[in-house]
Amino acid sequence: AGSLALLKQEKFEGAVELLNWDEDLPLEQWERLRMDGERVASLDLCPRIVEGIRVAFEPRFDLASLGTIDAKVLGPKLVELILEGNNGITGNIAALEPCSALEVCLLSVTALVGDIKVFAHCPRLRVASVGGGRGRLPITGSVRVFGGCPLLEEFRAFKSCVDGDLEVFAQKCPNLKELSAMKSQVEGDAASLAFKCPQLETVTLPLTQVGCSDLGALAQGCPNLKRLNLRMCKGQVKGTAEDLPNCEVILGPPSS
Repeated sequence: AGSLALLKQEKFEGAVELLNWDEDLPLEQWERLRMDGERVASLDLCPRIVEGIRVAFEPRFDLASLGTIDAKVLGPKLVELILEGNNGITGNIAALEPCSALEVCLLSVTALVGDIKVFAHCPRLRVASVGGGRGRLPITGSVRVFGGCPLLEEFRAFKSCVDGDLEVFAQKCPNLKELSAMKSQVEGDAASLAFKCPQLETVTLPLTQVGCSDLGALAQGCPNLKRLNLRMCKGQVKGTAEDLPNCEVILGPPSS
C-alpha cells in the first residue's frame, strides 16, 4: 500500500498567507492542505513544493493516514482540505470527523467512499464536493446533514447515492449559491429554493427525482440565477425556459 509522507514545511513567497507560517508549527496546527489532481500529477513521484507543503508522494494513500500520529493534519485546526481530481486517494470520509473547523472540503473525483453524515461535525462548512470517482462504493447519505451547516454556499455531489429533500437547503442554508447533484437520489421541488436562497447562481440537478412547480418563482426569488439544469428529472416541471430569460435553462423529458 502506498503512503503520504508529510516531510517538511518550506517557506517561500506566499506561504505565510496560506499556512500562517511558523517554522515550529506542528502538523496538527496546519489550517490548509491542497493536493488536487493537477498538483499531484506535477509531483512526478518526487518531493516538490505544493502550496507551501513539501511532500513525498506515492500514487495511492488512504485518507486516514493524514490523521495518524506522524501526520495529524486531520484535526480541529484544519480549515481547508482540497484533494479533488486524485483517484489515488482512498479510504472513508469518516476520517474527517475530527475536523470541526472545516470550511472548504473538495473531495470529488477521488476513490473515497463513505457517508456525508460526517459533515454534521463541520458546522462552519461553506463549500463541499464529493463523488464522481472510482471508488467501489459510491458516496452515500442524506442532504439532511446540511441542516447543521447554515453557512453552506456550495454543495456538489457527482454520481452518488446522496438522497434527501431540497427543502433542507431552503430552510437551513440561506447563503446557498450553487447546488449540483447529478445522478443522485435527491428529490423535492426546486421552486422551494425561491426567496429562501436568494443568492443562488447555479442549480444543476439532472437525472434526479427533483421537479419544479413554478419556474417563474425561481426567476423572481433568485435574481442571480445563471444556470438551471433539470434535464431528465423524474419530477414534474411547470413552466418553460422563457420564464427565466436571464438564465441558461436546460430542461428535458423525465427519465423512464
